[in-house]
Amino acid sequence: MKKVIVLCLIAAMLLLSGCTGQTPLDTDVQTKQTSTAETSTTSDKKTEDVDPLQCFGYTETDIDSVIFTDIQKGITVDLSANNALKDGLMNLQYDPAQAMTEAGEAVYELKINGKSLYVYPENVAAYDGSALYTCQGFDALAYLGGVFAGEQTQLGGFSADATVKIQNAKGLVAKVEDNEAFFTELGKATLIKLSNAADYSDPSAEYTVLIGDDCIKICNGYLSVGEDLYAITGGSFDFLSEYAYSSSSNGFLPWI
Repeated sequence: MKKVIVLCLIAAMLLLSGCTGQTPLDTDVQTKQTSTAETSTTSDKKTEDVDPLQCFGYTETDIDSVIFTDIQKGITVDLSANNALKDGLMNLQYDPAQAMTEAGEAVYELKINGKSLYVYPENVAAYDGSALYTCQGFDALAYLGGVFAGEQTQLGGFSADATVKIQNAKGLVAKVEDNEAFFTELGKATLIKLSNAADYSDPSAEYTVLIGDDCIKICNGYLSVGEDLYAITGGSFDFLSEYAYSSSSNGFLPWI
């Protein structure tokens, strides 16, 4: 009888030992499964957070020069002073995995620091020989479509007997004696009015011309009349350098 009891106790102890040894193994498996699931979830989140968009190569340096051509109109102007356009171009992005093979005919060309960015319908662009990409971050097509406020024009319509005075960048002044010859030269340059004059920086004028009550400022490819801003699309105002300038102390250009 005693032997039977001893055998039963031994069997019971073996059973308990087996159950106790199994529990840590089950816990390890569950921990590994949980860890794997968490790692997978974290990996998925990181993949979702990766931004696939890239900027075109001109963003590697500052944009110093922007020459704009409206291909359909055949008009080319210097938009290097347009800060809003340059800011927009720095935010222009594309997905390199979504290259296109066809986009129709280019509508605009922007020569940025000497390299061309072509803009196509649907805000598609290609830079410096790259593939075509649909762009995000800046609607270059829409902005460039609203750059001009009208058609090309010339300066004119001034009174033949108006007093004409000029001041150069050094503050020296000249008075025009032959108005007819002056207006003829002035009218040789072609201009186009620009929209959103506030988008442009306002550099110091190379020449300031007072014709009666009209004040004209000319600087580096631009011309302003009052609050209106124009881009010079043809010709030049180099003839203004031919006048004899001198200092003045009699309020020759009183608005300065």
